[in-house]
Amino acid sequence: MADSAHILVVEDDAFVQKALRLYLEGEGYRISTCDNGADMHALMVKDPADLAIMDLKLPKDDGFELTRQLRDKYAVGIIILTSKDDAIDRVVGLEIGADDYVTKPWDERELLARIRSVMRRVTERRSSSVDTTVGKQRSVTFSGWILNLDSRELKNPDGSKVELTSGEFSLLNEFIDKAGR
Repeated sequence: MADSAHILVVEDDAFVQKALRLYLEGEGYRISTCDNGADMHALMVKDPADLAIMDLKLPKDDGFELTRQLRDKYAVGIIILTSKDDAIDRVVGLEIGADDYVTKPWDERELLARIRSVMRRVTERRSSSVDTTVGKQRSVTFSGWILNLDSRELKNPDGSKVELTSGEFSLLNEFIDKAGR
């Protein structure tokens, strides 16, 4: 998995960018870096990442909003890596779609374990046998409901959107994945 996995680091601190690049390249990952939302989107269009490591404190952009945009537009794993260690920030980050939340300073081995864990889930999500394709987005239909696995959006049978927390989405996805068991 690490041989071909592409990680995008969205971080404004050049030292942190370099530290992550050196460590993760040493673990076999391909790394791209940027320090703002415009470059993040350009990189995702040009060479989509399998996982994004997102800082929340960026000088030009709101890291929470960039996380939400990544979740809405791409089938990508997201780990927030930030110095913001308040419980409310962690909850908000996970609720808007991050798969994990790590505070700085971080332990390299723990971060690597979290990356591998998120990558396993991303790989499972992408290879799920119940997926159907709607455009370029993967979705599952059940009893008239449509769950978009990429945008994490649920629509009820009349077509209106149902808001889901990250935990609710994960639980619903697990129920669908294990249907009949």
